Order: sequence, then C-alpha cells, then structure tokens
Amino acid sequence: MVFFCPASRNIPVSREQGLFIWRNEMAWLKSHQGLERHPKVLKLEELCSMDRNGTVGVLHRFWYWSMDYAEDGDLSKWSLETISKAIGIDANHLIEAGWIDKEPYLKVHDWFEYFGEYLRGKYRREPAKYEAIKKKCLGTDTVQNLSGTVVDKIRGEEKRRDKKRKDLPPNPLKGELVIPDDLLVSEPEIREWLEYKRQRGQSYVSKAGLSKLWNTFRSIPREKRRESVDQSMANNWAGLFEKKGGSNGQQGSYPKSKIGEPERVDSKFAGIVKTYKID
Repeated sequence: MVFFCPASRNIPVSREQGLFIWRNEMAWLKSHQGLERHPKVLKLEELCSMDRNGTVGVLHRFWYWSMDYAEDGDLSKWSLETISKAIGIDANHLIEAGWIDKEPYLKVHDWFEYFGEYLRGKYRREPAKYEAIKKKCLGTDTVQNLSGTVVDKIRGEEKRRDKKRKDLPPNPLKGELVIPDDLLVSEPEIREWLEYKRQRGQSYVSKAGLSKLWNTFRSIPREKRRESVDQSMANNWAGLFEKKGGSNGQQGSYPKSKIGEPERVDSKFAGIVKTYKID
C-alpha cells in the first residue's frame, strides 16, 4: 500500500488527463506503509538515538524541506550544516543511513521515486521543464557542484543500479496472490516479506517456493511472525527465521551458517568476527 503525504492542507479540486490538479499546487510525495520497518529507518533510528515515531517524522521533515528547496533532489547548493538546522538532526546521519547520496554529488536518495509523480502533474503544461528535472533526478545530465567543478552524472554505478531495477524478477504481488485461509491473519507480514524478497532479486516464482514459504510462516507462532519478519529484514537475511528470546533480555536467534549471514560460534571464539562480502 502507498499513501500520499501532503505538504499543505489544500485538497484536489479537479482531474485532468489522469493527473490530479491541486489548488495552489499542493505538494505531495509517496510514503510506503512498510517504511517504519525499513532497515534504513532502523539504522537512522540507531544513529539519532530516537524512537521510531520520531525517526519516521524527521525523515518526512527532510523530504518536505527538499520539496521546497531541492525540488530536483540536488542538495549540492546547501551545506550539511544548513540541512541539519532545517531538519533538526545531523545531516551526516542521513548519509550514513543511506537517505542522502554523496556521489556523484550531494542529493536525495531515489528522489524521483518518491516525488516524480507530483512533478509530472505540476509541470504537465511544461514538458520540457519536467524532462529536464527528471533527467537531473535520475542522473542523466551534467551539473555544477559547489566547488565549480563540472560533474558528469552518467556514472557506471547509476547505470548498474538502473539495470538492476529493470532486471528485477516479476512482482508476485501484481498478480493474484492467493494466501491460504489459515495465514490470512498474517497477510501484512507475508506481503511485506514478498516485497522484501523481490527487492533482493529473489522473488518466489513457483508454486513450490510459495508452498515452502507458507510452511515457514506456519512454523512460526502467530504472535512472533511480525518480529521474525522485522528481524530477518533488519539483518538483511535471505531467509525467514523465528525470533527467539527478546522478552527476557536474550538476543534473537541466528540462523544456521549461510553466506552473507552471521554464524553461531563457541564463546571461546567470541572475539573473532567472520564477515562475507555481499554484492
């Protein structure tokens, strides 16, 4: 589910060519229902030492400020100190958590995905201007940064990212997903897990795969399914595992050794950390 966060109290008054026409051009952007549990939100929460509500709120405050002062997502004309004062937290935390990109210049991460539809409606009568902003948001033009050096945005990294998006497996949620009756109570967790796997490029594309997923959810007690999904996503695990402990101060359990995931080790090796490179 996606809902739209308006930046003012105006309401839509008419519709034209499939786009809302807003009185006084009310600005809005996309905000996904799973945002509060996104790993990057959890990272920002940790960096800012804030609760979840405050973290989600300050992230939207940053987006709202960008709507007014960086419509094309380009933050290079502002210093980090200015951004920090505007949103009430250290802007470096947004960089560390992945909400601001530093390369090829300072910009809002994936800005066009959140704000692109509004821009399309706003500049519906100025297609050339819309295309120019779109190219800048997506990194397909050349701009000048704070030092005056011309920066070519067409970088291999962004090309690879665009290709990765195009090569993502089909989203099973776009088709008719039939969830077993006994698991309907956990539908929000199931759909969030399927979207997480799709974004990793690991969609369930066969009935056999979905059948195993249903059995995995059934093996986890109903009251633990939400925290189990959150744990696996926060740790960037490929598999879904039941969260153990937590209420008595114990840490959640780790899955058996898998590439890119933590291993269980004896206490005598506690000082040794084994890591893997994850592409």
